[in-house]
Amino acid sequence: MDRPDDRQPQSKKVLCKCRSYCTTYDAATGSYTGIGMLVSRSTRDRHSRTDRITRLETKTAMLPDQDVTSSSSCSTSMDSALPSHAYRSSPNLLDFIKEEVIWHSHFPVANLTTPLTFVHNPMFSGEYNHPSPEEMVKPNSGRHALQPQSAANWTLLTVESHLIELFHLVSTQESEAAKTLQDLIFKELDRLSHDKQFHWVQQRGKRDFGRILVNNGN
Repeated sequence: MDRPDDRQPQSKKVLCKCRSYCTTYDAATGSYTGIGMLVSRSTRDRHSRTDRITRLETKTAMLPDQDVTSSSSCSTSMDSALPSHAYRSSPNLLDFIKEEVIWHSHFPVANLTTPLTFVHNPMFSGEYNHPSPEEMVKPNSGRHALQPQSAANWTLLTVESHLIELFHLVSTQESEAAKTLQDLIFKELDRLSHDKQFHWVQQRGKRDFGRILVNNGN
């Protein structure tokens, strides 16, 4: 048996309240809401770098009709970190979005050992049907919507909301690069749908020692 001094230290989680991934932009209030997420220190550092890049893009690519009359108003724009739909389109921004989407594709989003919490009980709500392209760009909607207050859903909902925001930004462009990027974002949204399908199917029929595995939020 290992002595206490021989035990390997567990990786510590830290609270991240970044604007890019761990909180949600509320258009009604113009602010970011949410309690944040527990992540590793390296993940928090990556999120912080993304926030800094986003703020830089906000400063250098503001809307053409935005009136900046003083250094004070410019500072306010930087601090508010406008969401992506407020950016002026530019090839550099498309490249940045592409890199971010590809980065997302390398990491799992849903935890396969922690059931997602659906609004509707999968046992009584029929088979899982993948959303249409039109439905896919509506955040957390439809029969397979997740309960936003459930901690098990936070990561998937945050990533989904951010990808959809990026999709709507890219869809304002008519270049071939923008169309290719839309397809890439759709691919990631489809991956999230398959993650939800996995949990939906598991909760409809998977048994563990005679118990149905349904996460009802309790």
